[in-house]
Amino acid sequence: MKLDQTIELSDKKYQLQELSEREIAKKYGDKGLAVIVEISLAE
Repeated sequence: MKLDQTIELSDKKYQLQELSEREIAKKYGDKGLAVIVEISLAE
């Protein structure tokens, strides 16, 4: 996926979570420097 790329989501409930810089570094390393939010399926 590229920055500013539009994706189509299915008809389900999603959860948006804003990540701190520390969480981004821990989860994604250097590749996550552009990550601001994470989208996951809501449970």
